[in-house]
Amino acid sequence: QGVANVLTSEFFGLPSSLDKHTQNLLDERLRLAYKTTRLSTAERVRLTEINQKLEILGMTISFRDPEYKAFEEEKYSNR
Repeated sequence: QGVANVLTSEFFGLPSSLDKHTQNLLDERLRLAYKTTRLSTAERVRLTEINQKLEILGMTISFRDPEYKAFEEEKYSNR
């Protein structure tokens, strides 16, 4: 297992191996990306800002795995 898997395992119980700020950006990005209604202008601007911040951190997200994409859609579309 990698370090991230160990830190988030039942041994340490951390919710994420990321710092809170980065994890919050990822969570907000997913909430906006999976919003079922059309994004407002302010929400589109915010999503662009978040994507730019995450790109600087090297945090680009790819949903090549359709099962993972479905999981994320289910998790964040109900918020």
